[in-house]
Amino acid sequence: MNAYVDRLIAVGQQALNAGLTPIFDVAPAYTDLNLPLTAKVFGLSWIADSVGYNAMRDLRIARIPAELPGAVVLDMWANFQHMGDGIHPNDKTARKAAAVISQYIIQH
Repeated sequence: MNAYVDRLIAVGQQALNAGLTPIFDVAPAYTDLNLPLTAKVFGLSWIADSVGYNAMRDLRIARIPAELPGAVVLDMWANFQHMGDGIHPNDKTARKAAAVISQYIIQH
């Protein structure tokens, strides 16, 4: 899990080095997803359970701001609703996330 977050931080650092501001999301709450449905829909033999998913989510929330000053972390997936497959946002949720990003850019 830390290797995954290390990679996100490395990509964010590349953006900062290029003069860009990386924007990261707070992953949707596990309870807003239906990962068992996702596994069924896509024929996956394994998918993260709530403990693993929340550990990854919490690592991202803790490490990115602490280790990547200048990066932005937005909770764009609050009240996430999936499109019926358990994991991908529906149109309303995607538009709301885009609006959160747009508002941040306009205000900064």
